[in-house]
Parts: sequence; structure tokens; C-alpha cells
Amino acid sequence: MIRPPRKSDWQQFTTLATAEGWRVPQIEWKLFEDVWAQYVRVLVVDDEFCGLVTFVHHEKSSWIGNLIVPEPLRGRGYGGCLFAAALQELNRCGSDSTWLTASKLGQPIYEKAGFVAVDRIERWVLPPAKRDSRELKDAQHEGLLRADRDVWSEDRRSLLSSLLENGKVYHHGESVALLQSGADIQIIGPWYGRDQADHRQLLRHVIAAATPANELVIDLLASSSLQKILIKNGFVYKGSNQLMLKGEVHVDISRMVSLASLGSVG
Repeated sequence: MIRPPRKSDWQQFTTLATAEGWRVPQIEWKLFEDVWAQYVRVLVVDDEFCGLVTFVHHEKSSWIGNLIVPEPLRGRGYGGCLFAAALQELNRCGSDSTWLTASKLGQPIYEKAGFVAVDRIERWVLPPAKRDSRELKDAQHEGLLRADRDVWSEDRRSLLSSLLENGKVYHHGESVALLQSGADIQIIGPWYGRDQADHRQLLRHVIAAATPANELVIDLLASSSLQKILIKNGFVYKGSNQLMLKGEVHVDISRMVSLASLGSVG
């Protein structure tokens, strides 16, 4: 049986995700437990929790993420069942493109479903350090919303408005990014622009404003070519997944630097 989640399901998922080393920000949990509750499905077989998947539909595009099955139950088709259920729901929403990030293990499965790799997402982390944090003046939110709309060709205000509640926007030239400051993790994203010099200066602003005691994480598009700049500023590479798409391409990837989430909602 596939059904919406219950509180006990989230407890199961948290345990499994922690064991897998997944980083799921608290703000994302709040969204899926509240305004995005309709975008979660759980698979139950004989009253046993057998997996969970999250997905979200924006205006045109959709994302599938957080698909997990307990390790002892893998190989029985449960993950494929949840994946198919998520795709079916997104088709009902009228999505014309669906995105996800895939590990090497998962990529062949998604390719069989019609997904193609369009870029690579790299996880970079700035470890906690003894450095001074400066309170900097943040930019107007509308600049980020406008850049996001121009890049994605759709209005994703419902997502960004939630992220902006605990974040600040910074910009330099045409480079604009959101610093998300959660209690558990800090994230740089979304981040848009093309100019490397602008990106370099903006990153310095964000690092200066970030809380030194917490990790600073960015899910970088490999095509943005900012790896050397991140290394120079103390970031450490933690691994990568493929950015995959099924459907129409209405996104200006050339202006994308990082995602708004850690690979699960765009």
C-alpha cells in the first residue's frame, strides 16, 4: 500500500537518512510536514514501513528526492514502486519537466525511465572554523526572486519565500545568492550569475556573514567552474551526483551556480 506519511514514518526516515549520511535541512522537513504534505508517499507492506519518497511541483518543473528503502528490503522493487508513484502524481500536477540528482547506483534506473544527465552536482563544505563573522547589509529579496524566475522560466516564490524566512540575500554585480541559516546547517543557494569575478566577491561576502561555528554547504553545478575559488576559500569536496532531467528544458543552466536545496527540491 502506498499512502501519505504519518509521524512514525518520519521517525523511520530520519533514522535511515542519518545512517546513509544524508543532510536534510530542518526547513525542508517543515515544508514537507506542512505546505508540501501532499508531496510525500510511503510504501507499507504487511504493516511494515518499506520506504519513503518526497517530490514537489513548482509551476512548470518538478523534483523527486529523498527516495529511500531500508537496506534489508532493497532489491524487491520497492524503490521503483515509490518512484513510479511519485512520477504519476507529478504527471497529474501537469509537470512538463522532472528533475532529480542521481548516484552512480541510481543513474541506470533513472535512465531507463527516460531521464538524461544534464550536469553534475558537487557537494562542497566549508568546515567550522575560528573566524570573525561580520553583519553585512543584505540585498533586496526581489532581486533573487527575479533572477530565479529568469533562470527557471517559472515562479518558484512558494519555495523561496520559505527559505527567505531564515536567510539573507547577497549580491555583487550580477551575481546573487541566498545564505540559508538553519540551526543545523548553513546553505549557499540558490546562486545565479555568470561572471567569475562577481562570484569571487560575492562568496567572500557570504563567508563573512556566515556563522563560523556551523558548516557552510553548497551543492554546486560542476559546469559553473567555481571549484578553484571554493578550494581557495577553504571548502572541501565531499562527492557528487548526476543532475538528471526528464521532459522539456526551460532552464538557463549557464546562469546557475548552486541549487536552492541539497539536491531534493531544486
